Amino acid sequence: MSADPVSPAGTKPARADLFTGVLFLALGLAMLYGGYTMDRLTIRQIHPMSFPGMVPMALGAALAICALVLMQGAIRSGGLRAGFHFGHPSGLARLAIALGLCLAYPLVLIGLLPFWLATALFVTVFIAFFEWTARPPARHAIALATALLQGVLIGVVIAYVFSELFLVRLP
Repeated sequence: MSADPVSPAGTKPARADLFTGVLFLALGLAMLYGGYTMDRLTIRQIHPMSFPGMVPMALGAALAICALVLMQGAIRSGGLRAGFHFGHPSGLARLAIALGLCLAYPLVLIGLLPFWLATALFVTVFIAFFEWTARPPARHAIALATALLQGVLIGVVIAYVFSELFLVRLP
């Protein structure tokens, strides 16, 4: 079943689930902590159960619980039996590029450009890069045009929804 002689059949998905569970657990705990330390806005006399950190705390707790369930299933399926390896190098390169793009968005683009433009640029580059490699060369222009259209639409819609409907001040 598995072509990998190092890992017995069935342990690769279990290891992937275990690794994913650890990442989601860390993310859930970070969201829980971040929500707990958010400003409670007591000066505005906001009800204690409706402070701004309540939703991130609830989502973080739910994510952490789901991560624990995922990790438990992975451990039962043999995720700890074999050592970890992180798959094919091209997959790691794509992961590193995705991580770099995701970090560049808040650390470089937000604040440097208007929010809608930063979001449009991020979405366009992200989609274009990953669609570019997945399509034959004859369809690259279509992939680029589609990415640009999606990026602009998403940037404008997100900026409008958050600033006008949710009344969130965007950077």
